[in-house]
Amino acid sequence: MVSSYAQVANNPRQLWLCTPNGLLTMDKFDYSIKKAPESDKLPDQAVTGIFPEPSGSYWLIANKGIFYYDITQKQFVHYNKQHGANSEEYNWTGNTRLPDGRIVFGGNNGLTIIDTKHLQKK
Repeated sequence: MVSSYAQVANNPRQLWLCTPNGLLTMDKFDYSIKKAPESDKLPDQAVTGIFPEPSGSYWLIANKGIFYYDITQKQFVHYNKQHGANSEEYNWTGNTRLPDGRIVFGGNNGLTIIDTKHLQKK
């Protein structure tokens, strides 16, 4: 089951697919699907949502939290309660991007809203 998808920023042929079994890539021309190499770097394989950034990086939602994938560093940053997130587990369908660019994540303890324009990503 694919819960969300996004265009891979540096490869117009590929989509990232969010699934309970990890992050997958799909070739849009031959429809081949394989596990994304980046998926192995995630501490949680149940990826439920993805939000692309203009920079080419991505926000991902997983059962175990919110993750930012830095496309230039090729690494994930885990955002949790220490960073102001109010939940450790986020819902499959409770996430959206607002018109002003903020992202809303629906978790088991309420909503976490991230203003991506003003957040320093480390």
